[in-house]
Amino acid sequence: MWPRVEPSEGIGLLSVGPAWHFVDRTHTRKAVPFVNGGYGLAFREGAANLWYWGGGVNWWFASHAGLRVEFRHYGQQSYGFDNAIRFGIAFH
Repeated sequence: MWPRVEPSEGIGLLSVGPAWHFVDRTHTRKAVPFVNGGYGLAFREGAANLWYWGGGVNWWFASHAGLRVEFRHYGQQSYGFDNAIRFGIAFH
């Protein structure tokens, strides 16, 4: 990520975040809950280790499209913690 005016002021981000979706293959449901967590690395002139855990639900309004609501708890060793609620569109 970098600003258009000063690209040298940008930072790099790398993250890996698996998720477990509670899907019932025998009885399809519109709402499918999930939990997730992961690791991230932010770097510029140094590096910072990041991590998160959270969960949420995908609500499938069509066979391959849905809405996603997610809570995430972020952590970083030096700066403490932060929480976020995320909204999005899901496809499969």
